[in-house]
Amino acid sequence: ALPRMLVEQDCSAAAAKGIAALQDVKVKQAKLRGETAVVANITKGVAKLGFSWEALDVKFWEGQDGFKDALWQLVHAITINEEYTGQPHDIDSLIIQEYCPHDLELRAYVVEGHVEAVIYTKFCRIKNNNEFGDFEELFSGVEAAAKWMDGDLKALEDGDRQCREITNHWLVWLEAQTSEMPRAIRFDYFVGRAATGKAFVWTLEICELGFSMLGEPNLPNKVFEAMLRGCLDKPPLERSDASATAGYPNAPAPPGKKGSTKGSTKGPTKGGQDGTPKGSKGATGKCGGKGSSSKGGSTGPPPPALKFTVPNGNGHQKRCTGTYSIVDGMRPGGVPVWKMANVKGDRFLYCGTDNLWYIGDIEEFNKRFDCCEGYVRHPCAMQGEWPHIGQGPWERFCMKTDKWVKDASIVVSAVA
Repeated sequence: ALPRMLVEQDCSAAAAKGIAALQDVKVKQAKLRGETAVVANITKGVAKLGFSWEALDVKFWEGQDGFKDALWQLVHAITINEEYTGQPHDIDSLIIQEYCPHDLELRAYVVEGHVEAVIYTKFCRIKNNNEFGDFEELFSGVEAAAKWMDGDLKALEDGDRQCREITNHWLVWLEAQTSEMPRAIRFDYFVGRAATGKAFVWTLEICELGFSMLGEPNLPNKVFEAMLRGCLDKPPLERSDASATAGYPNAPAPPGKKGSTKGSTKGPTKGGQDGTPKGSKGATGKCGGKGSSSKGGSTGPPPPALKFTVPNGNGHQKRCTGTYSIVDGMRPGGVPVWKMANVKGDRFLYCGTDNLWYIGDIEEFNKRFDCCEGYVRHPCAMQGEWPHIGQGPWERFCMKTDKWVKDASIVVSAVA
């Protein structure tokens, strides 16, 4: 932090002191890492006001003169979206840091101590006023790696792993500060490629309650239910050991939210057999079940796009209606995945671990589709058939009967 007092006294001297302090920190960090090479001088950085959001009041700077200009701008009245703001006059110090080259930001959403979602974002441009702009977000790691990491998915996965590990350390630190685990918090990280298949990670920001969820469809219920439990002094939901170590949401759903238990069925789930899952159900009409047989999809090449119509069921099930496009490079278990072509991209068609086709959402994506649950399903994958040519009707989960029911109104076709 750079005290505002120094900037008010002499902006040029404040810039020199700030860069010198950053350089000292960089040298100390190199020593702690056991590095012997000469530490390069800091020539680029970022200055920002506390309590900023959406990258407002954040300035990129280059060189000492650029740093001085950024400091001057931040402590005087400036315009945001062509409107004056008085925020700079309420800040006693400015946050300064060296610029960290990176490929993308990874935002990890932690609810009651467990990562419930990961979103990839990037500010793609430094504007003429040295602010960051052209914000983009992606929910798919495959898409993020393809767009921002030259297709190096293994490097992004290595970055994911490091971010989850660091998150666990930060959670211990946070609990030490307050004697309790935050009910919900977001950690932002810079991720970049260190080498092919390898990533480097920097902690960018620890966000307080009030963070943006960036349109992730399942987070609001989880976050606000966790906050309510905290207000009522109720314990957090229990998670299994497997979900705690995985760092992704393989965790029980909040009561009344959804039933995503990996339940078993009585025998292989085929054709007109009863596929009643043994497990909990929930308000979304989303559930799971197990079957057996070979992994499907051998009847010719997969269609590049499929159109689904789901006219019946609850709102979550009806939202499965739409066009799904095949996702390049995403083949869990060797079988392709299709993603709904809507703004949020929050529906995925995939082959479950029980060899049934399912339409799931971001939760199944975060589990790397190593699961068998969804809003609707069809057993034709067990016969090696693509979703649009399977025999018999699709099924959706009925909450009243606690069973999967056949629904002939569900229509799927290949898009030319």
